Amino acid sequence: MIGIVVTGHGNFPSGLAQATEMIAGSQKAFEVVGLQERESLESLESRLNEAVKGVCGSDGCVIFADLMGGSPSKEALDIAANNDNIEVVVGVNLPILIEATLARQFMNSPQELAKLAIQSGQAAIAYMKEIINRQSPAAFSLADD
Repeated sequence: MIGIVVTGHGNFPSGLAQATEMIAGSQKAFEVVGLQERESLESLESRLNEAVKGVCGSDGCVIFADLMGGSPSKEALDIAANNDNIEVVVGVNLPILIEATLARQFMNSPQELAKLAIQSGQAAIAYMKEIINRQSPAAFSLADD
């Protein structure tokens, strides 16, 4: 099974992981590494390396990071740079992580999983008023009848 590591700033990764497990169930080969305020980059690097070692078996793994250019994504890229079986996806959101956890057992590679997860995450981003205005307003009524 393709492993998953979720990383980012503060408690964002743990909250995202908790929400994912609430929807998709308990996960194996799934680790969370949140960069805490005042934590050194050396500490983050060490914890991220340990998480990757813990989940990245022969099937590889994908590291999902919150923000492009942030310290967690930079450390993730450093790890992935030396391993063709590790992918990094930045801009993680709940739909991306749910898709990844549910689909990973059916994917042939971390690259394939990363691409599918990104497509799901992008498709889930929407400006709802614009969608509602294109549909029948009654179809989206929030009032109780």
